[in-house]
Amino acid sequence: MDKRKLNLWIDRALVPVFVGVIWTGLELHAARHVADPLFGHRWSVSHTVVSLLFLLLAGTHVYGHWGWYRALTTVGCKDRHRRMVLLFSLVFLLAAVTGLLLLLCGAGCALYLGKFHYLLGLIFGIMGLLHLLKRLRILFGIAKPRAAKNR
Repeated sequence: MDKRKLNLWIDRALVPVFVGVIWTGLELHAARHVADPLFGHRWSVSHTVVSLLFLLLAGTHVYGHWGWYRALTTVGCKDRHRRMVLLFSLVFLLAAVTGLLLLLCGAGCALYLGKFHYLLGLIFGIMGLLHLLKRLRILFGIAKPRAAKNR
């Protein structure tokens, strides 16, 4: 399988995992308001597993598009599209780092860091949805009809 097809399949796999991360994160937040700690623990484990899978796939996705990131050093972020994708990448990185910190330090740093991670997750969810909607045609082969070339 060539690199383009592999990137396309990784991008397609990211879609349901992205939905799973957002869904389990929202369920985890709601479960923290319920008195049963076991209920919250189940969502916490689910969110952790799906998030680690997303982290693996997203890392592979970024690696597959590394040329685009490398080009930012020469081309720069002059247009809105590049700035938004770079901001989306930064929000993802912050959400991933805060999530890993929450996983590693446990209840000791969970109060403020957890709220910050939740806020980043909401922003990441909105930006991810916009990022996905812009690329639906590419991901699922819904192409615009091309005009016939005159030869």
